[in-house]
Amino acid sequence: MRRTKRMVAVWWAACASLAPAQDLLQEPASLGRAPGLPLCLLALVYLLLFLIARTYLIACPSRALARAQLEGLWAEHVEGREEGRKQEEDQRKRDAWEDTKKCLQKARDLLEGQGRWGRIVACLSLLFWNGEREMAAWALMHRAERRAVELM
Repeated sequence: MRRTKRMVAVWWAACASLAPAQDLLQEPASLGRAPGLPLCLLALVYLLLFLIARTYLIACPSRALARAQLEGLWAEHVEGREEGRKQEEDQRKRDAWEDTKKCLQKARDLLEGQGRWGRIVACLSLLFWNGEREMAAWALMHRAERRAVELM
């Protein structure tokens, strides 16, 4: 019996503490304030934080890594090849070198953009980033590496 009385007392205390909260929920919004404004502001702040985090913590490092790999491949297979290049008699090696250079140039155009409009689009693509440019550049860089094997 004593246990039942304690449970009833706890139940009534819980109900009494919920009564003011229910009253607050049922009150109409004041005239000078929109009811959903704080919720909309919270959603907007969350969206902005999400875009900033995705841009500066995911997209920028991904693009920087792709650029670093591209610069390394360019220095190794294009600039290094031009410096020590002799007149090669082998047409297959010349074709492989040209294809390697074209692939790396296409990858550079994807990452940096061509012309002023391309650079603007490349910068804006960081806000709406999905990794498409980086994945395409990586595929081109891998193709260039496969073609460069023939040069060795």
